[in-house]
Amino acid sequence: MGYEAGPREELVQKGLLVLWAKNTVSIEVDGEPLALGADELLFLGPEQRRQFLVIDGLSYLQFNSLFHCILEQDQELGCKGRLFFSAAELPKIALLGRLGQKIKQTWADIEEELLLEAPHKLSLLRSLLRNLLIYANRLYLENHQKAAEKWPQEELVREFYYLVNQHFREKTKVSDYAKLLHRSPKTLSNLLKELGHKSPQQYIQERRTLEARRLLIYSNKSIAEISSELGFEEKRSFSRFFKQQTLLSPSTFRQKKGNMATS
Repeated sequence: MGYEAGPREELVQKGLLVLWAKNTVSIEVDGEPLALGADELLFLGPEQRRQFLVIDGLSYLQFNSLFHCILEQDQELGCKGRLFFSAAELPKIALLGRLGQKIKQTWADIEEELLLEAPHKLSLLRSLLRNLLIYANRLYLENHQKAAEKWPQEELVREFYYLVNQHFREKTKVSDYAKLLHRSPKTLSNLLKELGHKSPQQYIQERRTLEARRLLIYSNKSIAEISSELGFEEKRSFSRFFKQQTLLSPSTFRQKKGNMATS
């Protein structure tokens, strides 16, 4: 668990990450630029690849799933909750009002505790982290009232997103996930449409495309290896799929974005 930003362009890839932009900063998430305004929090899960482009005024809390295990059973705060697993958008929170001040104070308490060598340090850090995430979750819901009102329906959608994230390599049809959710494909499609989400098939395709983008940018695997890893029987089929999704061939995309794989 860390809280100090590292050298410029440092890659921080492991574990769950909470970023606090004290000034306007720029980062990359999965190869795409993202700007954070002053006093904004951003929550990133372990699979999202990130690179700091401008880190002055950026602090972070980073912790692994084992440290986070106390929250695993909490549908709203755990790794499957809205803060660390939001498929529709990257969860950002502006630190405003009473809850914003509580988050800032709790963050300061965590920083202070990290510097101490004292009994029960781990237990206290877990408690402080839980409080910070509770405040952040409440503030997120204040800023996203419609999502809060539709939380019961959104929970099924989130479970669909989670299942896709786990199985997109081998399960590529809406019917695969409808069966896992004990729903019909039509019911699942109608629910996502009613809540203003993308269609199930579109999300499945976008998740496969995202993984392809990650592998092309952050790995040294050949296009044929990536094709096989994503469940395509032929490299040609993968190339056609990728170009339909991005308007670029895999090789052109890799040349354009550059390869950031570490040796």
